[in-house]
Amino acid sequence: MKIKYISLLIIVFLSCNAYTNYKSWYNKRPCDQPYSQWQSEDETVYLNMGAYGTAIGSIRTKEGVKNVYFKMGLTNGIDIYEKIEEKDGQQSLKKLEHWLGDFQNEREFIATVIETVYFEQGQKIKLHQLEKNERPMEEQPNTKWASDDGTILLTAGEQGTPITGSIQVGDDSISILYVARG
Repeated sequence: MKIKYISLLIIVFLSCNAYTNYKSWYNKRPCDQPYSQWQSEDETVYLNMGAYGTAIGSIRTKEGVKNVYFKMGLTNGIDIYEKIEEKDGQQSLKKLEHWLGDFQNEREFIATVIETVYFEQGQKIKLHQLEKNERPMEEQPNTKWASDDGTILLTAGEQGTPITGSIQVGDDSISILYVARG
């Protein structure tokens, strides 16, 4: 009888502890704030949250800017993927990074790099949510942007119209059409 009682107490304790940790992340993670935009302090990481816990974004590396996908689940894990074009037009995702987030409030968090291709294991990356006037695209109509090296050019029209642009990769140019949420 004592073993059952002790086992029950341990299960209740562990359940309460897990719930407390989950509640401490609730509404503080980017995936709990659809359509929010986030940027690292050093401006090497940018992400634009979608509605379902995924984000498109970029990582600036020594080799250039990598367009990536961020995936967040029910815990504090953050996985970063690169889209790969396979034969016959099929696409798949290649996992590049795994981070753990420390979500102290809804405006900023610190990610600790666990598995990496572009950063150092154990590195801490602080990200903050961008205010509407800091957002690089959808909130500023009739504006043009260019990256410092001129490889990325974007143009935003009136509110509700797509953002157009191009990315220069070597001798090739890739056209961009981005439709912001309405």
